Amino acid sequence: MIKKLSSAKELRRVIASIGDQICDTLDNNFDIHVRTETEDIQGQKLAVLVNFLLEKVRRHIDKFKVLAEQQEEKIAERTQILNLVIEGSSDAVWIWDLKTNKIEFSSHWNSLVSNDNYDGNMPLQNWFNLVHPNDLVSLKAAIEEAKKSQKTQLRNEYRLKTQDGSYRWMLCRGACQFDEHGNASVLAGTQTDISELRSRDQASGLPNESSLLEFLQDQLDQKQAVTLYFIHVKQYSNLSQLVEPELVNPLRALVVKRLSAIAAKGTMLAKLTGDIFAITGSADNKLTKIICGLIVDQFEQPFNVDYNVKHYLSVSVGAVGSTEISTSSTTELLKCASAALRESRKSNGVYVYDKVIHEKIARLALVERELRKAISNGELQVYLQPIVQTSTHDIVGFEALARFIHPTIGFVPPDEFIPIAEQSGLMVDLGDSVIKQSVQMVKKLQNGAMQGKAFYVAINVSAKQFEGHSLANKVVSLLQQHQLPTSSIRLEVTETAIMQDMNMALNELSALRENGIKIALDDFGTGYSSLSYLQTLPIDVLKIDRSFVTDLDTQENKAAIIKTVFGLANLLSLDVVAEGVETEAELKTIESIGTMNIQGYYFSAPLPWEKINAFIDSYLNIEIDAS
Repeated sequence: MIKKLSSAKELRRVIASIGDQICDTLDNNFDIHVRTETEDIQGQKLAVLVNFLLEKVRRHIDKFKVLAEQQEEKIAERTQILNLVIEGSSDAVWIWDLKTNKIEFSSHWNSLVSNDNYDGNMPLQNWFNLVHPNDLVSLKAAIEEAKKSQKTQLRNEYRLKTQDGSYRWMLCRGACQFDEHGNASVLAGTQTDISELRSRDQASGLPNESSLLEFLQDQLDQKQAVTLYFIHVKQYSNLSQLVEPELVNPLRALVVKRLSAIAAKGTMLAKLTGDIFAITGSADNKLTKIICGLIVDQFEQPFNVDYNVKHYLSVSVGAVGSTEISTSSTTELLKCASAALRESRKSNGVYVYDKVIHEKIARLALVERELRKAISNGELQVYLQPIVQTSTHDIVGFEALARFIHPTIGFVPPDEFIPIAEQSGLMVDLGDSVIKQSVQMVKKLQNGAMQGKAFYVAINVSAKQFEGHSLANKVVSLLQQHQLPTSSIRLEVTETAIMQDMNMALNELSALRENGIKIALDDFGTGYSSLSYLQTLPIDVLKIDRSFVTDLDTQENKAAIIKTVFGLANLLSLDVVAEGVETEAELKTIESIGTMNIQGYYFSAPLPWEKINAFIDSYLNIEIDAS
C-alpha cells in the first residue's frame, strides 16, 4: 500500500515536470524533447508518449508550413497573373465597401476619364457626378438590383464624363459579396471603355447609327437646324461579288473617301446598316439639292482599284431637313430620311423630303395604329358582294371583302389599308378576323335569307397566311365548330401570293382541297399567267380580273381574251368567275361567251351585314316576279 502511494506521488511529479518543460517553451514552438529523471516505469512511459506526440505535432506543423508557403506562392502567382490580365485589358477595377461607403479604383480609372488627379480613393458621389444625367438613374437601379441577391450581377452601359468635357461609353460589370447575416458588404467589379465598339462601324471605322443619333440629338438640343442625308450605295455590302476578295477593302475605302469629301467640317459621315450611309449638314434647301447632286456626281466616276477593270457603283440619295418637318426627335428625323430614300428610287435617284410625303407618312402611321386597334377590338367589318350565275341569274355565292370604317378618319379604302397590314405584320390577324366573320355569316345565311339554297362565301387569303402551315387547320376547325360543310366556303388566292413561296403555298392549298375546300385563282391574267402553272396548281376556279371586263363590249381583244380563258378553263375542268361587271352591255357580252359566275356593281356593290338580307329578299322577289 505504501509502495503504490509512492508510485502515484512519483507519477504526479513526473507529470508536473513535463508540464513545466512544455510551458517554459515559446508559443507554437514544439521543437523540444522532454526529459524525466525517474525510475518509475509509468513515468518513463508517459515521457515517451509525450515525446511521440510532440514529434507528430512537429511533423504536421512542418507540413502546414510547406502548404502555407505553397499557397502563398500560388496566391502571389495568381495575383500577378490577374494584375497582368487587368493591365492588358485596360479595364478599371473598383471595390466598394458598402459598410463604410468607401470606394477604391485601380490606376486605369485615371486613363478612362483622362484625369491624373485621382489617387485611387474618392467619394462615391464623385463617380456619380461624372455619369451622364440621362444614364445615372439606370446605373443606380442596376447597382441596387445587384445588392439584393448573389444571383444578380451588375451589368450596365453608361456614359462617363472625361476631363475635356466629352463623354465616353463604359460597360460596368460587378458582383456583390454578402456577410454571414445575408447583408451586402462589398460590391466590386470592372469598368470597360466600349466607346469604339458602341459608336463605330467595325468594318469601315465610321461612326455608326448610335453615334449619329447622339450627334443629331446634341444638334437638336442646341436648337440647331440640321439636314440628314441617307445614301444607298448599291451592292456595297456585296462587293465580293463584283471584285476579287483582295480588292474589296480598297474599294470600300474609296467609297468612304468619296463620301468623306462631301461631309463638311463639323458634320458627320456615318455607316448605317447594309448599304446605307448618312451625312449630316446644315439646313438650307438650296444647299441640300446641291449636296445631293454632288453625292451622285461622286459615284458617276469609276472606281479604279485595279488596272484592268473600271468599277461603277450607283447611289440613291434621300434628304430631310429638321425644319421641314418641325421636329426635335432624332427618331422622327431618321424615319423621314428613310422615307425620302425610298422615294428617291422612284425619282431618278434623288429625293428631298417635303410636306407632301410627310403627310403621307403621317397618314400611314395613323392608319396602321388605328387598324391595329380595330383588329384587336374586333371592329374590322366584312362586307358581302353577291355572285350570280349567267344562265339563271341565281345568287350562287358571295365574296367576303374586308372594310375598315373608322369613327373619325372615315372609310379607308382596301387598297390603302391592305398594303399597310402586309407591311406591318397585321395581315395574318386581319385574315383570321375575316375568315371567322365570314364563317359566322355563312351560318346565319343558311338559317336566314339563303335557307334551303346552295351557296358559298369566297374569302381572300394572302401569302402571309400560308406561313406557319396552320391555315388549313384554322379553316377546317371553324367549319366544324359551326357544323358547316366544307363546300360552304372557297378561298381565293392571287398568282403573286402563290409565287412568293410556291412550295409553302402548294402545301397549304393542297391540304385545303383535301378537306373539300375549293380554291380560286384570283385576278387571273394580271400575274405570272403561265399555262404550265395551271396544270400544277391545286385550284378549282379561275377568276377573270376586272381589267379584262371593263368596256368588254367595245373592245374585241378583251372579249377574245375572256373567250380563250373560258375555253381553257373548260379543258381543265375549272369553274370561271368574271368580276367587275358594271353595265348591261358587259353582262350580255359575257353571257354570249358561256355559262359562268359573275359579280360586280351591275348586280350589287359590297354590302354590310345589316343590308345583305334585305338585298337577298328583294332580289329573290324580283326573280319571282320576272318568272
